[in-house]
Amino acid sequence: MTVWRYPDTLIVHLKRFVFHEFSSTKIDNPVIFPQKNLQLTEFLSGPKNNDLQYDLYSIVCHFGGSNSGHYTSYTRHPINGDWFYYNDETMTQSIPKDEEYSSGYVLFYQKLGSNVKITGGVKCSNCDKLPTTCCIDDTQHDIDPTQLDFYS
Repeated sequence: MTVWRYPDTLIVHLKRFVFHEFSSTKIDNPVIFPQKNLQLTEFLSGPKNNDLQYDLYSIVCHFGGSNSGHYTSYTRHPINGDWFYYNDETMTQSIPKDEEYSSGYVLFYQKLGSNVKITGGVKCSNCDKLPTTCCIDDTQHDIDPTQLDFYS
């Protein structure tokens, strides 16, 4: 399979469930996926682009079987690059581990060099600007990763 043109945001859905007649099964086989520099040039059938690389920025994980289970996620902060793990109401700073190769269900990649706008509750409370530098003292703002929305 080849693709004519790749998007800035690439979403990969891994087939983790098999439904056959009256039964269903969850597939827990590890799928190794890179966190950095996913190279897709060899699958491009349109105009060649040597800079077709993606970095992983989020993983949705599924634990359990095909009839019930629990979803969690890892998300990389778009400004400082730190990874966070989300499990219901709990958020901890944590890098995805090797076990996620068996529980990863949906992978979100961002093309390197693409323009991503950050919006949401991350503006300076004094000047209402995005979190680059503050209008008052040129200080970097700490951003609560739960308040981020970003779009390409």
